[in-house]
Amino acid sequence: MKVPHLNYADGKKSAVTMHDLFFYSYSRSDVLYECTVVSRHVVLFCTKALNNLAVTDENKVKIVEAGALPHYVKLLSPERDEAVQREAARGLWSLAFVCKDRVANETGCLKG
Repeated sequence: MKVPHLNYADGKKSAVTMHDLFFYSYSRSDVLYECTVVSRHVVLFCTKALNNLAVTDENKVKIVEAGALPHYVKLLSPERDEAVQREAARGLWSLAFVCKDRVANETGCLKG
């Protein structure tokens, strides 16, 4: 899914996809596999990059509308590295400043 031109703080634009940033899916023998792109380092780097793009309120809305929330929730899983979990939590926290209802209603995001 395409995120339409996110704006950097300096006004430059970047077209990114949630698919490119978080997961790579491929089909083999009619089975869909979902795997991390390369390693936890790539996932961590991409999560930090997306969080950095969320510097503006406009970008926060675009990121949420593009479907990032379920990906952030997946990155919070106990199987993930602590640094990845921390960065995912930071991203959700940042997005919640503008999209708090969407974050609060995302399955698996808040407990209790």
